[in-house]
Amino acid sequence: MNLASPQTLGQTWSRHILDSAQLWVHRRDAQHWLDLGSGSGFPGLVLAILAREDGHSVVMVEGNQKKSAYLRQAIRVLHLPAEVQATRVESLPCKIWETSALVVTARAFAPLGRIFDWTDGFGGGAARALLHKGRGYQNEVAEARDGWTFDLLEHPSSTDADGVVLDVTGVRRIDTQLGN
Repeated sequence: MNLASPQTLGQTWSRHILDSAQLWVHRRDAQHWLDLGSGSGFPGLVLAILAREDGHSVVMVEGNQKKSAYLRQAIRVLHLPAEVQATRVESLPCKIWETSALVVTARAFAPLGRIFDWTDGFGGGAARALLHKGRGYQNEVAEARDGWTFDLLEHPSSTDADGVVLDVTGVRRIDTQLGN
């Protein structure tokens, strides 16, 4: 199972674990985490390990059944406050976006506009997103603004000179018929 690129295995600590853990610094009032496209568990498993002592919960969304099984086994073995939704992001139940103090995460998942489309702007609720993005993220932001309005803070990545953590709130679809 391809959980990480073979070229990055020698950099597992900095490239995957620390990169995932840096989100914890930006958690503010987060209590519930929703990791989209969890794959190998970055950042979902790392956040669940950090959350163990703080009463936080993590839901990892992964459509690949083999990767979902791996994530479930890791959660079981590590006794983590987490669960796996073995489904595609666009199939998530609407009620998931109503979770209070929700932070949505995604790493190496999809362009920003596509994430908004698949989640309907995180259900139009009060969810906040912390999204890893690399070189060229400005183009993703500009393209997403064609269909969505949102508030954005850019936190420099602590592990990648070209990367950022986008801190996204207030996501709303632009109503093209009304021009706003």
